Amino acid sequence: MSKIVVFKITEGDWQQGFSVIMEIGEEGQSSRPEFPGKLPSSADLPQYYQTWQSSYLYLLRYGRVSASPNQATNSSAILNNCQKAAQELEISLNCWLNSETFRPLKDKLLEKLHRSESVRVFIQTSDLQLRCLPWHLWDFFKTYKQAEVILSAPIFDPENPPIVNSGQKQLRILAILGDSQGINIDADRKFLENLPKAKVHFLVQPERREITDQLWDQSWDILFFAGHSCTKQEKGKIFINSKDSLTLGDLKHGLSLAIKNGLQLAIFNSCQGLGIAKELEELNIPQVIVMREPVPDVVAQNFLKHFLGRFSQGEPLHLAIKTARERLQDEGLDQEIPGATWLPILCQHPTVTPLLWPKKPLKGLVYLGIAGVFLLGTMGVGVWQQFHQILLFSEQGIELKYPKNWQVTKDPILGEVARFVVPVQGSSEGFQESLRITIEPLPTPMFSLEDYSNQAVQRISQLLTNDPISAIKTELSGLDAAEVVYHNKEDLRLKTKQIWTIKDNQVYIITYTAPAQQFDRFEGQVEKMMRSLKIN
Repeated sequence: MSKIVVFKITEGDWQQGFSVIMEIGEEGQSSRPEFPGKLPSSADLPQYYQTWQSSYLYLLRYGRVSASPNQATNSSAILNNCQKAAQELEISLNCWLNSETFRPLKDKLLEKLHRSESVRVFIQTSDLQLRCLPWHLWDFFKTYKQAEVILSAPIFDPENPPIVNSGQKQLRILAILGDSQGINIDADRKFLENLPKAKVHFLVQPERREITDQLWDQSWDILFFAGHSCTKQEKGKIFINSKDSLTLGDLKHGLSLAIKNGLQLAIFNSCQGLGIAKELEELNIPQVIVMREPVPDVVAQNFLKHFLGRFSQGEPLHLAIKTARERLQDEGLDQEIPGATWLPILCQHPTVTPLLWPKKPLKGLVYLGIAGVFLLGTMGVGVWQQFHQILLFSEQGIELKYPKNWQVTKDPILGEVARFVVPVQGSSEGFQESLRITIEPLPTPMFSLEDYSNQAVQRISQLLTNDPISAIKTELSGLDAAEVVYHNKEDLRLKTKQIWTIKDNQVYIITYTAPAQQFDRFEGQVEKMMRSLKIN
């Protein structure tokens, strides 16, 4: 089961220390137990951050030019200073987080969490200095490989939750490509153009009215910005073309409407985005990704490529960011620009349902929203067979008894473990009845059976049937399961029963489809097959 950890840094300062309330529990819990603690005073830590920040900015400005021989020594010294500052910051941060007053909270984490669990770790504070810190460098995250740090606003409006359109066939992305003087944002556009299950509308160096029109008149799932941006006095500013800049406040009404209409994620692949994140959080955006500091082209482009590659393939949002950062580390960017991989940060609220990327449709088939819900079949007329002649199917940890004269086939591309097809008799006109078993990864480890069932019913209702349906509780292989039965919207002559269950972050789905007039004829046989199923 996935977990949530929330560190609420409620009050304090660097001279007195900070009071902390830690919450820890399972995803989906309405309330979580709280544990009090304290982070000690530390006048050194913000100073170490400022030292790294200064050396980092100095390196970007003077240390990474194509050096002539007489410049090489100076460039090397600038790089060494930045490396030293990054190391000292990491050491100071770990000393602070492993302090005696905070240690009880860490011990509680080690007691409550399993190393293989997916864990979202929220730092809930409005203090900009605390938000700047590279929390992911805490040695806790070296042990817990599926844990990732997320910033969170201390105030979120639960009475006006944002709409989460997780059932979209494709994501609608508004991509603003702003002022590009001195930077290359063409690569960003290419990454976006090649995304699966996404419809991208580009605004290239737009006028203010163009942005306003899109926010007011259209609905979007993701807002993307690439170009120049900055934060001044905790306020974010974006440069939309070579002449004009906007604060987020200039767009607040349009942004509020876009969030109300389903905007779930904003990505600002631009410099100094913490002020931008703060203002968007005040508008109750579900999640936003920004860069802490000025970001070099190579970091912005490679992060976006790796992040979108993982996220668009179904990896949870927070883990896609973590994976992208680790990829940048392996590519050696921290050796070239110490601290460069620290820049991307996700801001989200613990109550938000994270955005999931829609699954890619498979060639030659109609994808129906969840794996295993496909309108499949071969032409033919099913024939009733008695169940007394049976064979045992065993593959991929699944065992199932089936009639000897049913054909067994599968299409691995569809994620099928097996498809059991009723034998054809005579001239074969109509739909050949079949029972299919598919396995898919849980969309996110945070999903419970109820979460998955709600999403499945929503997608089936949107895409497959006009019948009013709801998931009925049942059992499959001794596990809690859910079942739906419906007539297919595209062909009312067809009827489908589907049962799914979850084990070890995998969804096991059995789908029986038959002509409505023949459905009852084979249902008893199918029920016996389902009852014989064992998931090992």
